[in-house]
Amino acid sequence: TLVAEMTAGIRNMQQLMEEFPRDRRTKVKLKELIDRRKKYLKYMRRWDYKRFEWLLEKLNLVYRPPPR
Repeated sequence: TLVAEMTAGIRNMQQLMEEFPRDRRTKVKLKELIDRRKKYLKYMRRWDYKRFEWLLEKLNLVYRPPPR
């Protein structure tokens, strides 16, 4: 799925950031990708909660909803 691809990209970029912590371009792309994934997860949580939970379990993610 799209969220799984984003997660793989995020994890790759996180490894790059550990190796090159001053790389600004990667840092910006990483933040954008994290925000996009968060948006998709928020949508999925609203419309298909069972699939949302399954996906979090498979990808080993923790979802924290935004404060009200």
